Amino acid sequence: MNPSQHAARCRFHALRTLAARSLWGRLGGVVVLLVTLFGAWPAQAQDGKFLPPDQAFQFSIKPQGPKTLLLTFNIAKGYYMYQERFHFEPQTPGVTLGKPGFPPAEKLFDKNLGHEVFHYRNQVVFPLPVEAAPADFKLQVTYQGCSDAGLCYPPIDKTVDVSLQGFGGKGTASIEGDEGQSTAAASGGLLGRLMGAGPSGAASSPSAATTASNPATAAPAPAATGVATSGESSRIGAALKSGSLITIVPMFLVFGLL
Repeated sequence: MNPSQHAARCRFHALRTLAARSLWGRLGGVVVLLVTLFGAWPAQAQDGKFLPPDQAFQFSIKPQGPKTLLLTFNIAKGYYMYQERFHFEPQTPGVTLGKPGFPPAEKLFDKNLGHEVFHYRNQVVFPLPVEAAPADFKLQVTYQGCSDAGLCYPPIDKTVDVSLQGFGGKGTASIEGDEGQSTAAASGGLLGRLMGAGPSGAASSPSAATTASNPATAAPAPAATGVATSGESSRIGAALKSGSLITIVPMFLVFGLL
């Protein structure tokens, strides 16, 4: 064997070894990822027993007097809402809000956040004064809650169309359609998307992320970034739900998730 043949043979063996190591490294990554995903995913979530956000935290709003709104949240049994996570943001210029009249809340050491929080159960009703506003305006209401089983939903945004008599309006308040609903998957991030979470935060995918923000409503064009597109996500989600490693492993490799 001449020197050039020997060098070529060495390069071939080196490349074969590198390819084998890369493959086994990826397979090992799949195993680690699956253990992490399913190990941290509560059993109730896997069984689809968690409620959709709008059922766990039923929100309604109406005028209370000429310049005040009354907000009501009916909270499902086994769920609670954070007092500190309520936020109100006018979406129309010229609106000034007063201080919300929160009722007393219970103190709880929240394992999801790692510190004590004030929270509400069953129902919370409170007024929101409006100090200045045009006859018609939009208000964004943000809130967040969790399940006692250890699952926290991402913040939920609702847009309200308000028309108060004290500012020349009709005396109405109505929540816009589901477009204001939290769009983050209830499991948060990658797992929620892969497990088939719809854009409305449906029941099949409640959130384990306590600080997840709402993603943009328009899906970006597919890019070569290693992130699955919506069509790919549905196929990956079906593979995950099947529980078959023979199906899951090739799917993750094909879509470059490892």
